Amino acid sequence: MLVPPTHATKGNPEGIDLGALKTDLEFLIERVERHRNEQALKLLYMITGSAAIGIAWIELFWNRRQQTGSWRRPPRLKFAF
Repeated sequence: MLVPPTHATKGNPEGIDLGALKTDLEFLIERVERHRNEQALKLLYMITGSAAIGIAWIELFWNRRQQTGSWRRPPRLKFAF
């Protein structure tokens, strides 16, 4: 949670604490960089997961084609009861 700065004074530019401003800016820059890295990793994980699902789907149907010799569904077994 960000706290509003207490070092800014209205109407008195000489009263501004530049050290506190620099500290705040460094903190914000660090947070933005960390957020960017996290977002980049989330995107990478999503792309990798989607590719893995796609590869697994292709492998499933490729194995089914190899077993049945066709892309169509194998015929249903009819039981005589």
